[in-house]
Amino acid sequence: MDALPPAEGGGDYLVRGRELYLWLPDGIQETPLASWRWDVLVGVPGTARNWRTVSALAGMAAEHDAPTPKR
Repeated sequence: MDALPPAEGGGDYLVRGRELYLWLPDGIQETPLASWRWDVLVGVPGTARNWRTVSALAGMAAEHDAPTPKR
């Protein structure tokens, strides 16, 4: 992957393996990061989830994996 441009305008990011983490405390719309073509920059298509969604999905997965009580 080529080097990513520096984050400006109140945001930051971190690339770890296949994941790209964005820290945007005021949301993405007011930052230059909103206009970046992330799929082109990292070289693969991807999806985005906000932290609330990630937490909800993790909770649902944990419930699904939990053993069912026996009657």
